[in-house]
Amino acid sequence: MSTFESEKTDNCRESAMNWLIRLREEPESAERAEAFEIWLSEHPDNRAAWAEVQEVWSLVGEVGERPNTTAGNVTEFPRKNRRPGRLIAGLAIAASVFLAVFTLPDLLVRFDGDIVTGTGETAQATLPDGSTIHLAAQSAVKVDYSNENRRIRLLKGAVFAEVEPDPARPFSILSDKVESTALGTAYEVRRETAGSTVAVEHGIVGVSFADAGLRHKLHAAQWLRVTQDGGRTVKGVTTTGAVASWRKGRLSVDDRPLKDVIDQLDDYFDGTVMTLGSFDDYRVTGVYNLESPESALRAALYPHGLKLRKLSPWLLVISSL
Repeated sequence: MSTFESEKTDNCRESAMNWLIRLREEPESAERAEAFEIWLSEHPDNRAAWAEVQEVWSLVGEVGERPNTTAGNVTEFPRKNRRPGRLIAGLAIAASVFLAVFTLPDLLVRFDGDIVTGTGETAQATLPDGSTIHLAAQSAVKVDYSNENRRIRLLKGAVFAEVEPDPARPFSILSDKVESTALGTAYEVRRETAGSTVAVEHGIVGVSFADAGLRHKLHAAQWLRVTQDGGRTVKGVTTTGAVASWRKGRLSVDDRPLKDVIDQLDDYFDGTVMTLGSFDDYRVTGVYNLESPESALRAALYPHGLKLRKLSPWLLVISSL
C-alpha cells in the first residue's frame, strides 16, 4: 500500500469512528442518520472502514451496549437506559483495540532500527566518525556506514545530526526518498505522514529527491518540506533555536498543520491520542511544553474551538463535537 493510500484509509477509519460516536449520541436523529447514509455511499472505502469499526466494536462485549446491525447500512443502537459512563468506557476500549490492530506495521519499523526511542524518550549516540545524532521521542534510525559513505536511514520520527567534516565521505540522512547531505553542519530531519522536513541549525545542507529531480540547498535557519512523492515543496525560514527544539524539552512551531503538531505531542503522551475528523485547514503557532503533553494539546486546540476528551488515563480523543 502506498503512503497516499495508507493515509486515505486512516482518514476513513477516523471518520467511521466519528460516526460511531455521533450515532450513539443521537440514535433517534433522522437527520444524522441521513447524513451518515450519504457519507457511507460516497466511496467504497467508507463502507469498508465502517465494517471494520463495527467489527472492533463487537470486541467490546459487555462493557457497553452492543449495536445490532440491521438489514440496511445503519447500525441500530439501543434507545433505553443509555448510560453515558458505559458508553464512554465502551468507546474507549473500542478505540484502543482499533488502534492496536492498525499500528502493528509501526512495531515492525521499530524492530528494524539500530537506535530506537519510546514515548517521551530521547537518545544521543556518537557514531564511529565522531558525528553525533540525537533522536526525538518515538523515533528509529538505521546506521549505514561504509568506506565511501556515511548514511543514516530515518525509519520513523525525527533525528538531529551534528556532523564531523569528512570531504571524502559525505554524510546523509535518508527519509523515505528524501535525502539530505552535508559535510560539516548540524541539522534536523523529520519524517511525517505527508512527507519529510529538513531544517538547518548551522552550515549548508543539500536536499534531493532523485525520482522528481529535486535539488535544494539550505543554509542556517532555513527549512524545506517535501511531499512523499517529491511533487510539492515548501521552503521557509525559522530561528536556529527552533530547530529540533525537542532537545530542550519544548516544541516550537510556526504556522504548522495542526495534525503534525498533534502527532508530535502524541509521541510524548503515555497512551494514544486519537483524532476524529479532518483538521487539514487548521494551523498552529506556539511553544509547547513536552513534559505536559495533555496541557500542550489543550493549548494548541483552544484557538480553534476543538475539544479534547480524556476517555481513560491512556486515551485522549480530539474532535469538533
